Amino acid sequence: MRYEFRVSINFMTHNKGQSLFIISAIALGVAIQIFIASLITSLQASLIQRILGDSPHIYIDDGNMRDKLLLIEDGPIVYGNFPTTKNKIEEFQGIIDYLSTFEKIKVIVPTIEGNALYTRDGKTTSLMIKGMDLNSGDRLYNIMGRVTSGSPLVDSDNILIGTRLAKNYELQAGDVMQLTLPSGKLETVRISGIFDLENVSSNTSLVIMDFNKAQRIFNKKGNVTNINIQIDDVFDAPNLGETIQKQYPNLEVVPWTRDADNILKALKAQNDTSFIIQ
Repeated sequence: MRYEFRVSINFMTHNKGQSLFIISAIALGVAIQIFIASLITSLQASLIQRILGDSPHIYIDDGNMRDKLLLIEDGPIVYGNFPTTKNKIEEFQGIIDYLSTFEKIKVIVPTIEGNALYTRDGKTTSLMIKGMDLNSGDRLYNIMGRVTSGSPLVDSDNILIGTRLAKNYELQAGDVMQLTLPSGKLETVRISGIFDLENVSSNTSLVIMDFNKAQRIFNKKGNVTNINIQIDDVFDAPNLGETIQKQYPNLEVVPWTRDADNILKALKAQNDTSFIIQ
């Protein structure tokens, strides 16, 4: 038997009360440390889920190409209040196939985004149209489970709107809306359901539309305006975004961390607090 082991046995058995106290103190210290670490980790996970759970971790669009003075097939991009012929991602299916090779990516949602106006009783509001396949889009935005009235149906005739928009204009499921598109054309749609995303901006201005219909009314047939990505580890977004950006330099790849300094500081503060306490 090693000398150190014999000494430790003699020490532990010489005064059993003292030994029990030491063991209890160590066990209590370890339990507190585990509890604090678990608490901080749970708080951080809850904060991330609350802020980023229903948002893309990486956002891809065509980028602001005007300042680069690039030419495109049907003419140059112009400045001012003129529509550009860019604002679209071509051959997006190839990009989605490339993104699908990354195991860390769990959700990919291509969308068509555009603006429209709605007028009723002399009041006019600007709407953000988001065209998507609702089945795949729901994995990211969690819309279907938060439809409070009507049914979560989106097709060539039906749309979903937010609770605040419905309240402001006294709309309900089954009502018809006439939207004014940027081109000046009118588009008639029916409200199939009303959602509550627990966000004032989304509940006031967001309209969920069928992907193919949005492509048609915004003249984006065969294209998308952006691609939304969620990954397993939200802190890996900058590295993955950089990899995608190198693969597609003509697109703009934006990780959520670019405009989230306050959130990053809060998460770092949690980690620092956990370290100091432990």
